[in-house]
Amino acid sequence: MTRKQWLEFFAQRMGTWDSVFAQIGVTQQEVDALIAKVEKAQSSLAAADKLRLESKAATQKFYTDADEAHDDGQELINKIRNFAATTNNPSVFQIAMIDPPSPPTPLGAPGKPENLVASINELGYITLNWKSTNSAPSTGAFFSVSRALNGGTNYTIVGAVPTREFVDTTIPAGTGQVNYVIQGRRGQYLSEPTTYTVRFGVAGGGNFAIVTQGEVTSGVGGKLAA
Repeated sequence: MTRKQWLEFFAQRMGTWDSVFAQIGVTQQEVDALIAKVEKAQSSLAAADKLRLESKAATQKFYTDADEAHDDGQELINKIRNFAATTNNPSVFQIAMIDPPSPPTPLGAPGKPENLVASINELGYITLNWKSTNSAPSTGAFFSVSRALNGGTNYTIVGAVPTREFVDTTIPAGTGQVNYVIQGRRGQYLSEPTTYTVRFGVAGGGNFAIVTQGEVTSGVGGKLAA
């Protein structure tokens, strides 16, 4: 049990022990001594609880005061930085003993296109969807899409899109397989490319359909799924 639980345990029994001490094999003096120590401990607990509440209130006041100081201080730092920028005087930072702004870190390449899925839309065109990290269009990221037909190795760029979707409207009739290479780009930075194979056939009812698709992991093979 905890200290507080022990105190509660003794407090619940002290009155009884005080009246029956002879019947339970203890002396009046021993019970009285215990009663005094329990009462002293209860008093100390009450004082500790009071201090904890006061400490909690004092801590919250510290947080409020510190936040107000931070806000005012940050406003001054912003004014100092603006002054240094508008006067084109970097020494202002040294005089004010604050660090100059760090140069912006290049965002680098978008993440490798992953989790590709091909589907046929209502117009009969192939739609490719994928996921990629660090690829918001507002950051200048886009994706180039290249294509090779029927197992060929001659890839031709067929589009560049800012979103993670590409609709291929120019697949020649009678094509049995398309290999796509999707690569993220931002300025001079290029992601790792992803090669994706889509094979076509005839589904039930004689409709044109995707029969297998999947990422090519090595050579001309790959993991394809119906």
